[in-house]
Amino acid sequence: MRLSRARSCRLQRIEPERRRGGAIVAHVLLAVQSVTIVGCLLGATHSARAQQALPAAPAVTRGIDVAESTSGASRVQYGGAGGASFPMACDDCLPHLRIGAIARSYLSADSRWAWTGQDTTFAAEGVLLADVEQQVGDWQVGARAELFVNQPFDANRLVDTPIRQSFQGNFDVDPLELSQLHLAARNDDMYFSLGKIVTPFGRWYFPVMLNSRLDAPFIRTEAIEWRETGIMAMYEPDIWSFTLALTNGGEDRDTNTSKAGIVRFGIQTESFAAGISTKMQDGVGASGQKQYNNHAGFDLLVRDGPLHFSAEGVYDEYGYRQPFDPLQITWDRSLYGRDIHRAVGRPAHGFGYYLNFGCEGDYWDLMVNYGEFHPMDLGDNLHDAVKRRGILKAIYHLTPHCDLWMQIIVENTIPRVIADAPQGAFFGVFGAQFTL
Repeated sequence: MRLSRARSCRLQRIEPERRRGGAIVAHVLLAVQSVTIVGCLLGATHSARAQQALPAAPAVTRGIDVAESTSGASRVQYGGAGGASFPMACDDCLPHLRIGAIARSYLSADSRWAWTGQDTTFAAEGVLLADVEQQVGDWQVGARAELFVNQPFDANRLVDTPIRQSFQGNFDVDPLELSQLHLAARNDDMYFSLGKIVTPFGRWYFPVMLNSRLDAPFIRTEAIEWRETGIMAMYEPDIWSFTLALTNGGEDRDTNTSKAGIVRFGIQTESFAAGISTKMQDGVGASGQKQYNNHAGFDLLVRDGPLHFSAEGVYDEYGYRQPFDPLQITWDRSLYGRDIHRAVGRPAHGFGYYLNFGCEGDYWDLMVNYGEFHPMDLGDNLHDAVKRRGILKAIYHLTPHCDLWMQIIVENTIPRVIADAPQGAFFGVFGAQFTL
């Protein structure tokens, strides 16, 4: 099976469930940090990489081989929902089980959140992954589960103003986050999945090193959902790919009866892939505060040995369907003024893109990414400013199972949520991870 946040908070109180969840996961997170450090130190005593990779990631049966989650030769998240397949052949038609895990620790500093006091922190997190499959006649059937183990922020936060209170949902981290859970079936060129899946809209071909996925291009962190919950069908004759999905429109359970339709048409070979995608819905969320999340876009990959170039572009419709005060938001808010209402039944819109250059080697993986988002003018300085984001990532493979990595994100000077004058932004992360 191919590997490919709805957080909620009530302001100025800590839910008992979260206290219990944090206690349950505290020991797990301590183990995550210990495994990361000890695993890297022990692994460093082995011969340098021994010129071997990890066990093969769930691979595309034909076309470009990119992992869609936390396994693979580079042990980072890549890809989209296309080219789904199962991780191993069924030799004796008995169920096959594959499990994996990642332990990760890092230090992050993000100037965009300096006004909250939650801008610089050490952190630990992990990933648990399991696949099971079985051959049933001409069908391969199976299931996939991917669980993120996250470390919550401290409960003592700065909430002295309404605007600081309205952004607390961004720091309300679920200790255990269901990233994927779905059933799947394949028969030759046909593939079906049901549950929480990697979004079939577009494809990405760059490393994602954080469970929050905040280390990604603007259109991926602000516009396109990383996951969808629903049903998907895919037909892949030869080099072609046709995908149709009916989903909730958001990552998790729905809060209204409306559903989103997603369509992608693509082509993929060993060195080239491209596709066009659309997503349409009248809004995501409860009726009185629905937010648009419609797109039309393209994705592209060109690969030559260890070098690859990829890109995505999207025409994005967003904002509230009806008048709504952003200060009443109890879930994630946007740092870029996208929590905006244009007119009843008329979404705000804009166009964004990114260009990504990468090189994968025996010891190093390097990536440079640049993207922009051009919103329509609505008379709001924060919203109307063109957003530009540059990303640099470097991953050093210390051993076949241990990576040291760093990433730097820089943004242009724009108005900020709380600032006396327009400011730029810097987001740096330095970490290590151990992969099983």
